Amino acid sequence: MEVLKGKTASNGIAVGKICYYQRDLWRKKQFRVIDTQGEVNKFIKAKGKVEKDLEEGIHKGINKKNLSLERKILQGKSFVPSIISMIEDESVKVSFALVTIRDQIKENFQSKLDGKMEEFCLGVESLINRFLAILGDIKHKISFGNAPVILVTNEITAKELLEMDREKILGIVSYSGSEISHGAIIAKEFGIPTIISITPQPIWHGRLGIIDGNSDTFYIDPTEELVREFEIRKLNERKEREGLLVYREVPTFTMDGTKINISANIGNLEDVKSVNYYRSDGIGLFRSEFQYLGRDSYPRESELFQAYKQLANAMSGKPIVIRTVDLGGDKKEDYLKIPKEENPIMGNRGIRLCLDRKSMFKEQLRAIYRASVYGDFSIVYPMITSVEELSQLELINKEVQEGLSRRGIEFKKIKIGVMVETPAAALIIDDILDMVDFISLGTNDLAQYTLAMDRQNPYLRYKYNYHHKAVMKLIKIVVEATKKRNKDLCLCGELASDEKYTEELIRIGIRNFSVVPSFILTIRKRILEINLEEATK
Repeated sequence: MEVLKGKTASNGIAVGKICYYQRDLWRKKQFRVIDTQGEVNKFIKAKGKVEKDLEEGIHKGINKKNLSLERKILQGKSFVPSIISMIEDESVKVSFALVTIRDQIKENFQSKLDGKMEEFCLGVESLINRFLAILGDIKHKISFGNAPVILVTNEITAKELLEMDREKILGIVSYSGSEISHGAIIAKEFGIPTIISITPQPIWHGRLGIIDGNSDTFYIDPTEELVREFEIRKLNERKEREGLLVYREVPTFTMDGTKINISANIGNLEDVKSVNYYRSDGIGLFRSEFQYLGRDSYPRESELFQAYKQLANAMSGKPIVIRTVDLGGDKKEDYLKIPKEENPIMGNRGIRLCLDRKSMFKEQLRAIYRASVYGDFSIVYPMITSVEELSQLELINKEVQEGLSRRGIEFKKIKIGVMVETPAAALIIDDILDMVDFISLGTNDLAQYTLAMDRQNPYLRYKYNYHHKAVMKLIKIVVEATKKRNKDLCLCGELASDEKYTEELIRIGIRNFSVVPSFILTIRKRILEINLEEATK
């Protein structure tokens, strides 16, 4: 038996077979074929269709320059042989070969892009996407078979987790990441026990493993006795969680009668079941960017509208705060064509990206306003750093509303808020409050930017501290400002879910928390034990 120590990113116990997951190798495994000649024939047939489409487009004069470039690439000496060679040498589907070649070209030339090379890379991407549209057999769902597994990997992203069948993942062991990385946050929302800071080994694949999220421990090839012990502990944990269910129907007041609201952070519609099961006071943060991930193109306005309408119906009138799409950083897809940045966490992300892509942003705003007649919606903007940004957003918002009015589309007035998650926003909070209805305090990014530490950097995982004195000082500045202006404030992020700090946060003035659904009853139980009339210990 091997016993390895890591760091818990999502609590819980998992017992099961280990699956070693390496992104590229696993993708190749899913696209492995026996009939390679059949795949080559499929490629040749698709090539004929692509050639015909290109010739017709060029003849009609439609986007002639770009189509001519695609034709030139297709007729070049290397493109077709490289695809056929990969199919034959590695026994993979033509679609996998195409995607791999596309990604390799992008990676090889990313740092060398000038005008001509960028044009060439875009031409290759467009040509390959043309093939993929004809072939139509690229799968986004990552499958691990019929039996649930403990996933062991070097790194797991939020995007990958969303592409996986959560019912097939018992737990996760990963080297990279931190307890507040986006991957860990999604793992918590899914209720998946997760340990980080353990280097994965391919030889573990297929062996039995145990994750003990209570002691930061991962066991490989445990004894039968240890397996029985953890099965009992897992059962006891479930009973303990069930014991918390008595707090579902209990109003959330401190012992001295102070009312506290507990809402939920979610990233997709499936989580609404948990939100209602744990009797949340509403959705304090809907991470709408996950509607843009795990796909090949932008979601249409009608698709977003249907999703928000469904969300409203499921919440039965309870308040819903939608964070407008927060893409960039580690949250991106190929179709978004977000340029590579030296430091993407500090880069063109959040509202900055939206202001660069107003068409995308307006579609989302229109969808939210159209859905507003079905529920109690508010909008919160991420990564705000200036009043100039808010002034631009006011104009866009006004333009969207006027456009809907001209079309005779009904909508309701929506409250507008700002995510305070940068020191800049915290320090100009009085100016921001002149322009918004409420504030959401995003403690994960606020700590990251205050401490100048990438919260996903594995080398900083033991130095990162979302309860740092400087972070708490900024939180107090924002809380005091909102109290003076009589405006609502909701605390989001890992700090809100950490019961060790619940009393301190309430004492400094926090009255609204938004947490992962599975933490709602734990935080509610802790609040019921607090008496603000007693002196702080």
